[in-house]
Amino acid sequence: MEKQPEKVDLQEQERALSHIKILSAIGLFLGICSVGIGIAVLSLLDGASYPLTTGTGIWFAANPIAFGIVGIAAALSTNENTRKRLLTGHYVTSILLMSQGYAFATAIQGVIECSNGSEKCGSNADAKAALRGVLIGIIFFLYVVGIFSIGIHNRKRRVLHPDWKGRCCGTSWD
Repeated sequence: MEKQPEKVDLQEQERALSHIKILSAIGLFLGICSVGIGIAVLSLLDGASYPLTTGTGIWFAANPIAFGIVGIAAALSTNENTRKRLLTGHYVTSILLMSQGYAFATAIQGVIECSNGSEKCGSNADAKAALRGVLIGIIFFLYVVGIFSIGIHNRKRRVLHPDWKGRCCGTSWD
């Protein structure tokens, strides 16, 4: 006979969901900022032939925006099953948030190319380098947000993921 999940401390769950909502709002805001930076870099293109890093801010932002939307929806959900699914999705997007090394590398490459005055950057190379520098900061900060989010999910798994009992890492937390 399968054991039923333990009763969840609602106050502790609300505190954990509050932290997830805050991290998600930060992720959503930074994702939107990343899109803005990507659009600004595209508007400053002016004959540049450097397409690899031009759209980094735009395509990178898809995951932080998804992270933010799913986390806020999970924190605001009143249906327990919907909340469980959204929290699992938020956990997965937290992991994906930290697997965006290619975006980090292309942003660094763009800063180096434009700082050295490469012809690939065209005119406005200094502005492009500065925008990509801000993008590097955003990506790094989102890595930290992802680490904190995974930490909250794992540390508070009894209240956030009571159905994960015995499924995480091959261990039980009884």
